[in-house]
Amino acid sequence: MKHKAFTLIETVLAVAISAIVMFAGAQLMYNLVKTSEFFETNWSLRAHADGVERYLRSSFMNSNITKASKLPEVLFSRNKNNLCIAKLFEEENSNRYYLVFSEKKAHPMYLPSTGVAVEKICFLDFIEGEGLSIIWTTNESDDRKRQAEPIIYKTFLTPYVKQLSYIYPDTVWREEPKLDTAINAMPEYVKLVFERHGETITRIISLKPVIDFQISR
Repeated sequence: MKHKAFTLIETVLAVAISAIVMFAGAQLMYNLVKTSEFFETNWSLRAHADGVERYLRSSFMNSNITKASKLPEVLFSRNKNNLCIAKLFEEENSNRYYLVFSEKKAHPMYLPSTGVAVEKICFLDFIEGEGLSIIWTTNESDDRKRQAEPIIYKTFLTPYVKQLSYIYPDTVWREEPKLDTAINAMPEYVKLVFERHGETITRIISLKPVIDFQISR
């Protein structure tokens, strides 16, 4: 019994079809990788930046520091201590000042060793190469605790903030990389620049007690 062999044309056609299938498969895998990279480098960073912005915006607007006199040195305050510029408790002898706000809601970020605190005094802290953190302590009502040295906690917020600056009102808007104590005014905005895998996202958060629109790119 004779078996018919493939002709040259049939062989070439089979190879061509196989090549087309393999190319389509490779293209599909490439598209899947690119889609994964898109969500990894763009969407996730944008969602992360949105979350940090929402948290800080809400905290700034709802802040009401009831015992600002306990802070070591207050340079400026806004709207009856809604926000302050002050030194950290353990850095009274330094020249560094922080943007200070309060947090009264129970939040998993703020869980002191003594239990849930009613009011937290929060200091916005940025260290280049490390990211954005919240240094915080509690406002204790007990006289004995109030006389003791306050316990300082630090909660890491995000490693993706690569730049923090403060925007001041002037004849032209001034942007400073740190709180400028020579300017006799509170900054109007905080600017955060997020970076990850070559993607950059900017968020500008108002420090005024009004609802303003989001500025981002």
